[in-house]
Amino acid sequence: MKNILIFLFGAVFLAVGIYISCFSTKGLVETTGVIDRIETNHAGSDEDHDVYVSYTVDGQSYTSLSNVYSSSYRVGKEIKIFYDPNDPAVIRGDGKLLGMIFAGIGGIMVLCSIGSLIFIVVIYKRSQRN
Repeated sequence: MKNILIFLFGAVFLAVGIYISCFSTKGLVETTGVIDRIETNHAGSDEDHDVYVSYTVDGQSYTSLSNVYSSSYRVGKEIKIFYDPNDPAVIRGDGKLLGMIFAGIGGIMVLCSIGSLIFIVVIYKRSQRN
């Protein structure tokens, strides 16, 4: 029973990961933005980073708050961003990394559950021969 639950959770994680990887930027337009500033907010022992990115769409300049942060980000660094063509002032990050994490965890769970099921079947068949 536990093996089936691990398989099901893994399959869900795998499906969500594939969906996020394939469709996180659907309908969005890719462009290059430049990090203008990074504001670090401290809440107890946690740190939160607000990354402001400037970019140009059809000759119009925008500066927007990104929903993505990486420790490699520095002011002046060019990064890939995605914007909604109907509202270029709204940007989104590339969700492919999150999708790969979900798919990786799900894939490992599925493979482990299948591997343990095969192991159980092999042990059972060996015990039936003896």
